[in-house]
Amino acid sequence: MRKKYSGPSVDIWAMGVLLFVMLTGFIPFDTPQKVVDVKYAWPENIPVASNAKELISRCFQVRCFQSVFDCVVSLAIEIVQP
Repeated sequence: MRKKYSGPSVDIWAMGVLLFVMLTGFIPFDTPQKVVDVKYAWPENIPVASNAKELISRCFQVRCFQSVFDCVVSLAIEIVQP
């Protein structure tokens, strides 16, 4: 049986991929298995702020049932707060 489409979770995942590409110029996953395992590496020669890395990492893990905007805001607030 197929799983029901979970729009917000998929949108957040896709946002993480897009942010990764915009910051590095590379795609985070180069094989389907790496997508499933959420295995990616940051290019060593491209500096990326640690809070940006954290946001993207959370995008790949989030199970969001709120609106996309609410998810992004909550992730951003968690990262910014000391």
